[in-house]
Amino acid sequence: MAAGATVVSKAADPGLMCTRPRAVTAWLAQLGQAVSGTVDIRRVGIGQSNITSIVTDAAGSQWVLREPPPGSKPSPLPPMPPMPPPARSTP
Repeated sequence: MAAGATVVSKAADPGLMCTRPRAVTAWLAQLGQAVSGTVDIRRVGIGQSNITSIVTDAAGSQWVLREPPPGSKPSPLPPMPPMPPPARSTP
């Protein structure tokens, strides 16, 4: 994962977002994330407990999307809010 990637999670719901770039773009915007242009979604790992994808927008910003596999029960806990990117030090 690239340094500075923001981790986002979602509660279980029908349809995997990792297969729907427009839905991911809209969802990130709803969370207040600045998304530039079209996103590219690349799954990583084999996702046995959660499906993990790297989402990259046209400006190179990245997010890590974690979502439960199809057919899983929703968690009793609320979804985690996005984590802010780490502070960048200036030389």
